[in-house]
Parts: sequence; C-alpha cells; structure tokens
Amino acid sequence: MPGMQRLHQGVPDGCAGDEYVAAIKRGDIEKAAELSFDCIQCGLCATRCMAEMSQYHIAQMARRLRGKYLAPKSEHIEAQVEAIAQGLYDDVVEKLKAHGNVDPSTHEIDDEIKKLKELYVNRQMEPHAADDGWTPDDKTATLNN
Repeated sequence: MPGMQRLHQGVPDGCAGDEYVAAIKRGDIEKAAELSFDCIQCGLCATRCMAEMSQYHIAQMARRLRGKYLAPKSEHIEAQVEAIAQGLYDDVVEKLKAHGNVDPSTHEIDDEIKKLKELYVNRQMEPHAADDGWTPDDKTATLNN
C-alpha cells in the first residue's frame, strides 16, 4: 500500500495531514494553517508515517507561525495588552489575590476563597448571540469605559 494512503487509515476524518505537509513544503504557511485547523494533535498520523514525520507538530508550527507573523494584528488586543503592561488592572488583580489561599497540604478552602469562587460563578458572561456592540455591565475590564 502506498505510503500516503497508509497515513489515512486510522486518522480522524477531516484530518488532511498529507495536504498540510505538502503546503508547508511549498512554503504556503497560510494554507497549511487552514488545512490543519481540524487536527486534534492525536499523533496517529506520526505512528503511520513511513517518512517518520510528526505531522501534528508541523500543523502546530504552521498555526503558530500564521498567528505570529501572517494574521492581521488586532488593534483592540494590542490596546488591552498595553493597558495591562501599564498597570491599569493592578488594583483589581490585587483585590482578587487578597481573597486568600488554599493550603496545598490540607487542601482546605477558607471563606475568602469561597467568596472568590462565588465572584467567578456569578460573573456576567457574554451571551452566545451577542451583537458586536455588547459590553458587560461592569466596565472594569474594558478600555472604553
């Protein structure tokens, strides 16, 4: 049985390992990242590969290269990272950190940690069908308060 056909036996449906490896060989990182989107990093392709390549690592590299160098920069993320670097959220983080600790030896959870868990559970989450203009009621984490 030819090598590449052997690769397709046993790998999850929709995984195009040979195709994204070919795209990488052509230097088309964008296409490789797109084709490898459905790769679940199971490693089954590598166990069957006669060339002893780790296709799932190649897929991961293609997606990382695309994200770092080829994908358009997101202005709102850049602004949020800059705000964090400037210390805009330091007070909020310190308040959260003041909610106590879990003793690693006993795994005891004190009342302060219970309050922190309650804050997390009761946070306002973005609705699944929210429009682009949705913002949370608490504007602490948004830059355009």
